[in-house]
Amino acid sequence: MGLRGPKQNIFVLEETKKLYDEHHNMETVGKILDISRERVRQRLLAYTKYHTDYVPKNEVIKIMENKKDDIEKQLIKYNNINDYIKDSKLNISVMTLRNHVDISKATLDTIRRNKTKQRVKAAFNKLQQELNYFPNTTQLQKINKSLYNRILYSFKSYSEFKKEIGEVHA
Repeated sequence: MGLRGPKQNIFVLEETKKLYDEHHNMETVGKILDISRERVRQRLLAYTKYHTDYVPKNEVIKIMENKKDDIEKQLIKYNNINDYIKDSKLNISVMTLRNHVDISKATLDTIRRNKTKQRVKAAFNKLQQELNYFPNTTQLQKINKSLYNRILYSFKSYSEFKKEIGEVHA
C-alpha cells in the first residue's frame, strides 16, 4: 500500500523538485513524469509551502538584476556558468541567467580562459607524471608540440606558465 494524503503529496513535490534540479527544464521533467509542463510548474510552486530553500524564478530574476555586478565577479571564479548556478542554488537555467543579468562578453571570455588554463595544466601534469621530470621548452616542443602551443596561447609564455604552476628555479 502506497503513501496517501499529505505525505504522498510532499513526496511527489520533492521528487518533482529533484528532477527539476537535475534537468533545469519543466518540459523535460513533465515528459519524465508524464504530466504537463504547467503541472510541473504548479508542483514547484507548491513545494515552496514545505521548503524555504526554493525561490520562484521571478524572485530569482529580481535578485539577479539587483546584484548583476556581484554575480559577474562571482562567475569569474567558476569554470562554467552551470557550476555557479548549482553552487548558488539558483532555480534557473543558464539562458535565464544570461538573458536577465546580461553577463558581459568579457566575463564569459574570462570563464572560458580559466577553463582552458585548467585543462592545459591538467594535461601538463599528466605528461610530467609520465616523464618523472619537469621538461624544459625544447624538450616539451619535441615531446608534445600541441601542448606547448596551448601553453603559449593560454599563458603567453612558458616562463609565465611555470610561475602559474609554481615551478621556480633556484
